[in-house]
Amino acid sequence: MKGRVIAGGALSLAALLMGGQAGAQASYAPALSVTFGPATPDTPASVTSTVTQAPGETANKTIRVHYPPQFGFNPGFAVVGCPPSAERADACPPESQIGTASAQTALGSFSGPVYFTPDFRLLIYYRGAAGLVAQRIVRYFQVTADGGVDAVVDNLPDVPATSSTITLDPGPKSPLLTPRACGRYTIVGHFTSQNEEQATSPSTVQIGPCDYPPAIDRSWLTPATLTSATKPGAPAPTAILYWDLTAPGASTTVELQRVGTSNALEVRQPLWSKMVGASQGLNSMSFAAAAGRGPLPPGDYRLALTVTDTRGVPSDSTAVTFTIAGPAPSGPCQGRRRHLPRRSRRKAGRRCSTGVRAGAPRHGPRR
Repeated sequence: MKGRVIAGGALSLAALLMGGQAGAQASYAPALSVTFGPATPDTPASVTSTVTQAPGETANKTIRVHYPPQFGFNPGFAVVGCPPSAERADACPPESQIGTASAQTALGSFSGPVYFTPDFRLLIYYRGAAGLVAQRIVRYFQVTADGGVDAVVDNLPDVPATSSTITLDPGPKSPLLTPRACGRYTIVGHFTSQNEEQATSPSTVQIGPCDYPPAIDRSWLTPATLTSATKPGAPAPTAILYWDLTAPGASTTVELQRVGTSNALEVRQPLWSKMVGASQGLNSMSFAAAAGRGPLPPGDYRLALTVTDTRGVPSDSTAVTFTIAGPAPSGPCQGRRRHLPRRSRRKAGRRCSTGVRAGAPRHGPRR
């Protein structure tokens, strides 16, 4: 079985259960529900699987419950299987029991033990009517192409049940190990009725939550280049800082630093610091490029980010660099002509007035 075992819930009582079919025919739509206790990663948890049907639905003939490959076999499983001789006598010993089963029908409630066999089958017993009625269901397992496992019960008797539940014990009696990673996993029930109708019902389970330390997957600034204010009193340029976290944390500290050089070494001057949120996924913060009482002057800057985990311990850090450029010239060639010789200034003026960049080569070969 590639080391994987699972079990799901199913029930159909034997036709000798003193009853007939339900009266009004309902649409065939069995529903599967699966829960784990505890629903923590890499745990030999108890598993409760329930199949429900509306009154009047056709009874199930085949139930196939698919568990994805992330669910594995419990290496600590320590149950001695029911011997073949005891199985034939319907007298499995208590040490081979790994869970219980129950069902609700129009004939009343039925319940009984679930036993494990050495060849990885489940023997599910239902008893009711003061012990006068008993039914044994055998569930077996098949490895699927995706590496998961199907828990299958086939050739069920034609007697409807509105609800049937199987609960497998946790710990060393649990053949199941939950996935190692936190997340949402889908377990799918595939059903075939006595009339060959088909139905599918998914059951999504949440493993976790996990307290993984958050990491900064990526970070960026929009826009990456800002232009300083052109007039006194004008507002500072604004931008939006984005960062993506792999898990939730307690907070993110954002520190603005001015970057310069001294003796060929990079110098970072802290200007301000803010504490903001740390949600899993995309985070953002809008800020104005200002410090103290005015906008930042042109130069190079960086926003340093430090995220802390849910206990407040720093878990990851990064930085986003950006530039504040000076104001653009107010006219063509503005600020450039005064640095040229007088004759060149006259020539540059003629070219600027005709829309030609000063100092640009003329079209065609030079003569």
